[in-house]
Amino acid sequence: DRFDDLLLTVAQDAAMLIWLDNITNVLGKPNENWGRELQELFTMGITDVVTDQPNYTEDDVKEIARAFTGWKFRNNRRRQDLFDFEFFINENEHDNTAKTIYGQTANFSGEDVITIVSARRSTARYLVKEIFDFFVYPLSSSTADKNKIEKFADVYMNSDHSIKALMRAIFTSDEFYSDRALFGLVKQPAEVVVGAIRMLGGEYNPGSFERGAGSNILYAEARDMGQDIFNPPDVNGWDLQLAWINTSAMLERFNYGNRLTTNRGNRPDNPGILVTNEQLAAYTKKKSKKTVKKFLSVLGPLKPGGATIQALKAYLETDDQGNEVNFVNDDATIDKKVRGLVHQIMSLPEFQLN
Repeated sequence: DRFDDLLLTVAQDAAMLIWLDNITNVLGKPNENWGRELQELFTMGITDVVTDQPNYTEDDVKEIARAFTGWKFRNNRRRQDLFDFEFFINENEHDNTAKTIYGQTANFSGEDVITIVSARRSTARYLVKEIFDFFVYPLSSSTADKNKIEKFADVYMNSDHSIKALMRAIFTSDEFYSDRALFGLVKQPAEVVVGAIRMLGGEYNPGSFERGAGSNILYAEARDMGQDIFNPPDVNGWDLQLAWINTSAMLERFNYGNRLTTNRGNRPDNPGILVTNEQLAAYTKKKSKKTVKKFLSVLGPLKPGGATIQALKAYLETDDQGNEVNFVNDDATIDKKVRGLVHQIMSLPEFQLN
């Protein structure tokens, strides 16, 4: 579980060799794309996240590119529809001379660069910040947050660059269970789509792909919210947090809540998402207030203000003509009002957060 091993595997993967042009990186004509992104995106960032000092120079990029010259892959497939990619180094295209990287001079290979980069304190700090930003909460440039980075960077450095040890330390830390971490992240579209189905005990019928009638509705829902699964906009992936929140994306989130709650599954063989009345009935209480609180718990747990809770309660106690009515826990109410309640909760600002 060492970061060095993970990084080396990624660097030698056929997809990465193609995507960042390292297959065109040859002796005498080095291609700097992989050498640059290795440092900028995958390990350290342009500047140190704690000291704000530059992590590398343009000369480092050029020298690292030379270290990775000749990295190739071959396809050992025996049938047209099979792929068996094998990494190798074309020695005739590899620069086998001295390079100066981070002030050290030697005949560095690509494997040497992976080892050196993985051992840098800047890499440890960068990984900690990326993990926090993705799983816990966004870290700021405050002294307190920089101290957090240093604390967990020590775990990485003292565990032989173990990602397992680092993740365990973060996931069992006080920071992970703090009030700041509760709803500290904006849900990604995939989390909105899959999370709602799981929380409600809903179902997804993809259809029969054998008949060519498979449904890609879940993929399309996430894509319309801004996350085209398996097709990020660039090698940096998707922008997280507030990038998911805009007028277009929010409308798609609200529409998804509507589609999920209005699909009653009258045709079980029809591909798509659905939540049955029986599933909703399991969370519906005899009183409107308890029903609201139960669904806020199921879909969160969410803790909106008292005015929001009262508005949701009033919705359950109002008919289509705007008249006050008694809340009745029956199939007709569940089929209409409770489904509407779920849609409204999924449209709350609180639901958009993890």
